Amino acid sequence: MRVELEFAENFTNPECDFDFTSVKCKELIEKVLTKGEEMLPAIEGQQVFIFITDDEEIHSINKEQRDVDRATDVLSFPMLEHKDGVGEVDPLDRDPETGLLLLGDIILSAERAVEQAKEYGHSIERELCFLICHGFLHLRGFDHIEPEDEKVMMSKAEEILKGIAER
Repeated sequence: MRVELEFAENFTNPECDFDFTSVKCKELIEKVLTKGEEMLPAIEGQQVFIFITDDEEIHSINKEQRDVDRATDVLSFPMLEHKDGVGEVDPLDRDPETGLLLLGDIILSAERAVEQAKEYGHSIERELCFLICHGFLHLRGFDHIEPEDEKVMMSKAEEILKGIAER
């Protein structure tokens, strides 16, 4: 799994004891995505783009892309049509230069991650891992609109996070 991690142009780390720009942050993201990749039906050579920003920018993206006028914790923009981790991969979906398959983009609000970690009473690292996992599962076709689908998605998330960032 190749992970491209970028930060908003004017990104400032929220006031907290976790550095979103650190090597530790990227390593946690890679652990979650690698384990997620291992636990779902195999797709060789995946690539995910992660963009870390603040509430103001994610609000703007949410409004522009989904017509939802508020900030959110994480947004996912899948490039493939999958359902519950399964779907066809067309060879033309791969980058001709690298051969990698772009699963899609995950956009995360660092501010919201910090706030939610406090709200839920767990570490920022755990919240970061949960949000990245949540975004990854959306890229692989999981959803939580229907209660039964939410149970499946949350169960898969807990399975992926086990040993990395448990409650």
